[in-house]
Amino acid sequence: MAGVHGTNNCYTRLRGTTAGRRESVVGRRRSIERSGYGGSVISMTDITELVRRDPEEIWSQGNFDVIDEIFASEFILYDPAAGEVPYDREDYREYVETYREAFPDVEYTVETAIAEGAIATIRYTARGTQEGEFM
Repeated sequence: MAGVHGTNNCYTRLRGTTAGRRESVVGRRRSIERSGYGGSVISMTDITELVRRDPEEIWSQGNFDVIDEIFASEFILYDPAAGEVPYDREDYREYVETYREAFPDVEYTVETAIAEGAIATIRYTARGTQEGEFM
């Protein structure tokens, strides 16, 4: 089967001075919102650790419980690679599961994680071998 290798960029903007709401964008239009953290101020280290959890724990490890931990119940994903229809949390879980079934050895490596003010950005590389049907 064919291998896959890709790199994408993501940034996260926290509204206000707390982690009460979060918006992430991958590519041009991928956005997610996050509520929680009790309205407490979140440090730069915490922000970069938070944004790393999606590629490292959800995509690489297949730990789908993390979706409920880091994404709000009103989570909406807009991703041109996934089609024009926005996804909610359950749709996102199914999207990742489908991808991981096609690429069971997928590994996302965060190459860079930077936070400044209320913005965090990550650059990652995805590698895997296609062993199942995908799209």
